[in-house]
Amino acid sequence: MDRPAGDPAGTNDGSNAGSNPGSNEETEPARRPIGPPPPPPPTQTLDPATFDWEHPDYKGQRRPSRSSRSPSGSSSGSSSGSSGRSHGRSHGTSRGRSHGSTRSRHHSRWRRLRRKYRRWRHKWRRPRNIVLGALLAIVLVVLAYALYLNAQLSAIGRAPMLADYSGPNSAGTNVLLVGSEAPGQTLEADARTLVIQLVHLAADGSRADVVDFPRDLYLSTPTGDPKVRDQQTLEATYEAGGNPLVASTLQDDLGLRIDHVAQVSFDGYVAVTDRIGGVTVPTGQGVRHYTGQEMLRYADATKGLVNGDVDTGQRHQQWLKQMLVGSVTPGMLINPVNLVGLLHDTTRNLVVDDTFTNGDMRSLMWRARHLRPDAIRYLTAPYRRFAHRGTAGRVLLPQDTALRQLGSALRTDNASGIATFDN
Repeated sequence: MDRPAGDPAGTNDGSNAGSNPGSNEETEPARRPIGPPPPPPPTQTLDPATFDWEHPDYKGQRRPSRSSRSPSGSSSGSSSGSSGRSHGRSHGTSRGRSHGSTRSRHHSRWRRLRRKYRRWRHKWRRPRNIVLGALLAIVLVVLAYALYLNAQLSAIGRAPMLADYSGPNSAGTNVLLVGSEAPGQTLEADARTLVIQLVHLAADGSRADVVDFPRDLYLSTPTGDPKVRDQQTLEATYEAGGNPLVASTLQDDLGLRIDHVAQVSFDGYVAVTDRIGGVTVPTGQGVRHYTGQEMLRYADATKGLVNGDVDTGQRHQQWLKQMLVGSVTPGMLINPVNLVGLLHDTTRNLVVDDTFTNGDMRSLMWRARHLRPDAIRYLTAPYRRFAHRGTAGRVLLPQDTALRQLGSALRTDNASGIATFDN
């Protein structure tokens, strides 16, 4: 085959066939290069408005900010003042600051502050929400407990049990506590009283005194005639006139105003004792642990006791002390089930005088909030000896002068004077 002219080396092997208009061979289309399209030349400005950002090779990449985009059809940043100002505002460079540079600085500073605030808010949002949620939960728990406590106080029985007294008021608060065999909140006239104690709370709530009055203490009881008084034991006084007559008798013999009267059924003593897991008290055979019913039988037993009801009253004081100690343990106060059960057992077996309102009870409990069990002193009313008095049988004769002195010390809240009657 003869070589065409101008192709001495025979290099024209058909690759240029497409350039020959007379050639019948089909021209092969140009192939697209592999990879992303080449970037624009350095002298050409990228126009974000016309650039194909949805291209598969550029999809997902960060677009330039709105302030850095030049309007469609604008020239390069070097030739356009508006593009230069936009570029200067977005990047903080010196270009474009001749007009509105102060406003740009303020805007940049504001944007930085907003970014810092957003980072700070995102950083502290979760701990803040946790703290706020915990505080809200505490407030709701306290509110629910306050409402429940008020409901439990409203469930306490009330009856006219307080006697009138024309003497002076006391510095502290005096509550007559009567333990009776009457079940629940009933006031049965024929129910036997087991313990009569006077609880004195100091004015500042820092200490308390519990004075036991034995059931066979032979005291002067008021009658309908102010000039006539009857001599009988406290147990007989309770059977004759109930709690109002007992309160009137102690007020006259002590010269002390009794502010409130509360009667507790021994069903409540037993229930509270079982709720706290029993009590441990010293006995003649050593330290013993008793349940509620066992402690009731032990405290009321008089067999083998030299001082009769005096020793019985001291057993009841030991019982009351151990109940108070067991009721304020962390296991009782932190556990809501135990705390609710303790309130229920107490209020369902308690009757107070009709002047003892819920507000008075809350005020008394708030005043005694710092009272520790070891700051409660247990006393016995002063007495002389046992004697026989007609149909009353074996009675306990009081020390009248010492009884008035005890009443004076309680009225004036004299701690040292009260301490002289300590057991």
